[in-house]
Formats: sequence, C-alpha cells, structure tokens
Amino acid sequence: MSKRRKTTKTAPSIEDMKGIQKMASSALLCTSPTASLQIPTLSLRTVQNKKPTTIEMPTIGLGTYKFKKGSGDASKAVQEALEVGYRHIDTAFVYGGEQTEKEIGSILCSLSSSSSPVLSSIQRSDIFLTSKQWRAYHGYEQTLDCLEKSLKRLQTDYLDLYLIHWPGPAYSTMNRKKETMANSSDGPFVYAKNGHQADEIQALRAETWRAMEDSLYEGKVRAIGVSNFTIKHLEALKKTARVWPPAVNQIELHPYMPQKALAEYCKSEGILVQCYASLGGQDHT
Repeated sequence: MSKRRKTTKTAPSIEDMKGIQKMASSALLCTSPTASLQIPTLSLRTVQNKKPTTIEMPTIGLGTYKFKKGSGDASKAVQEALEVGYRHIDTAFVYGGEQTEKEIGSILCSLSSSSSPVLSSIQRSDIFLTSKQWRAYHGYEQTLDCLEKSLKRLQTDYLDLYLIHWPGPAYSTMNRKKETMANSSDGPFVYAKNGHQADEIQALRAETWRAMEDSLYEGKVRAIGVSNFTIKHLEALKKTARVWPPAVNQIELHPYMPQKALAEYCKSEGILVQCYASLGGQDHT
C-alpha cells in the first residue's frame, strides 16, 4: 500500500489539484443544474474602515488569461464555471486584448435573467472577483483610472481583490530583443518608457500601492495584493506601505518552479501565496 501524501488545510497537493481539475473538466460537460463543485475558502487579511479584518476567498478559481480577443470563449467559460460551482473569477485589465473584462461583465450582469436556475440564483456577493492593474498604469492617478475602467468593464461597483499585475515597467515597444537587453547595463529597462526607468520604478510602485490603499479605504476593493513580486520588490514596497501585508502575492508556482524562498518569505510576512499555472507551467497545462 502506498503512503498517502500529507497536505495542509490551506494548500491542496498536486494530486488533489489534478483530481479537482479532472472533476471540473467533467462537470463542465454536465447539464444538470444540481452538479456543482464544493470549494473551500481561505481567509485573506485586509482592512475595513481602516481596521484589520479578514474576508473569505475560494481556494480555487477560474483564470481567464489565455482567452482570445473577440472569441467569446471567456463568456462561455465563465458561464459554465459558475454553473458547476466556481465562485472565484480571476481576470486582469489587459487580458484578451482588454476585452475579457467586458465579456465577464456581460455575463455577471445577465445572471439574474438567466434561464438556468443555478445562474439566476447567483448574487454579486456570491462571487469573488479578482482583477489586476496593468503596469502601463503605474502611478497614483493612473492606477485610479485603471481601476475605474475595470469596474466599468466588469459592470460592478467593487472588486473583491485588486492586484498589481507586474512590478516591472511599461515598455516603449513590444519588439524587445533579448540580445539588446543582455548587452545593456540597464537590462530590460533599456526598453522602459519615460518615467519607468530603473531609478524611478520603485517610487512609482509605491504610488500605485498608495492608490490601491485609498481605493480599499473607499470600499471600491475589498482587499489588495500583488502579483509576480519578488522578495526585493516586497521589501521595497513595505517601506512606504500603509496597508501591510498585501493580501496575496499571485505567482507562478508548481513542482518545476517551487520558488521556496519567496513562499517562505511571504509566509513570514503573512502574505498568502496564490498560485497560477499550478499544475506545471502556464504554457504546458
């Protein structure tokens, strides 16, 4: 008899995740309105009325990264996911050529009029909705603008979780050559747009976080966090943050990319590690 792998209450094992993925894939083909996933939640640290509190986040969510612009696939996937029991939808300002948020918003807005008894019973408060600020909008006013655009696209007046998508700069071109970056003392910053240079980006991220903090205080978001941040990025942000720790750090994490040091750092700071591409790589699962 093989030994059963130990897991924690807050981190399903790879075997568990594979089983859930298989179950979800099968469930998406099921038309019965009674078929649903029972997904546990985790407590996120946040602030309400400027006082520490927690909110609950489903441990598994539907990511919407790879849906193509104008395909309608995001709408279909979100509708089917909600039908089978998903209540956590993860998206971003830039996904699908900046169209995915609109597709999700259209589905959320139409739930009450759906012919499905499952979908028509879902309230906005039943859904945990995550979106992410795009790095072209680093800065205080820019981040507020980015959030307002996301809220409008999603047809909601609040997000449950709002993340800084990337710590790095916006680039002046999409045609970035690895050889040029490797040979430049500025590295990838050789392509950074004005105002996003290496000696400016830390202060710019601090302003981005300040805007997110104010959005949290105003009730436009229920929790704030980061994505793709390293220990260095987090340590720098901590120096100026009023709200600490970030609720989550969403990173690529799987057996081929365990990021143990970063995960341990986040644990020590009280930052929940939220994984994407958790079954082995975002382009290989």
